[in-house]
Amino acid sequence: MNDLSEKILQWASDKGILAKGTPDGQLAKTLEELIETAQAVALFDYEQDKSVAIDAVKDGIGDVYITVCIYAKLTGLEFECSYFGDTPSTNKLILEKIGESVLRIAADSCAEHHISECIYWLNKLACNHNLTLRECVEHSYNVISKRNGTMIDGVFVKDN
Repeated sequence: MNDLSEKILQWASDKGILAKGTPDGQLAKTLEELIETAQAVALFDYEQDKSVAIDAVKDGIGDVYITVCIYAKLTGLEFECSYFGDTPSTNKLILEKIGESVLRIAADSCAEHHISECIYWLNKLACNHNLTLRECVEHSYNVISKRNGTMIDGVFVKDN
């Protein structure tokens, strides 16, 4: 995953996010992406044709990872992409855990731990959908790598 993280950070640098972005703006973006991910998971859970929603789930997981990766760089934090054990969890519990981790990142001195915890739960969510975290991040990176936009109040806003 380090190779993908490096590509993400290079993209963020090229777009001015690392120079002009703010940690608070990036956390807000992370929460926005988490909400979109939760919506995609809900659609997946209720959609009979799972192929309709799986790309949105994949995109959401990858987007949350990307925003957390950029947040870590903006704040000088290091994190690991380690996957601890295999405890079965429901999608609802996993989304709650990701949300808790994201909120704790800014509120606590153990931010590096909470970032790693968030990555762990993203991996669990991917596994629950027969995906890998890597394929989700690659999918999202392939989308953002072609994206243009501008920095507004410390947040990258994509062009429509």
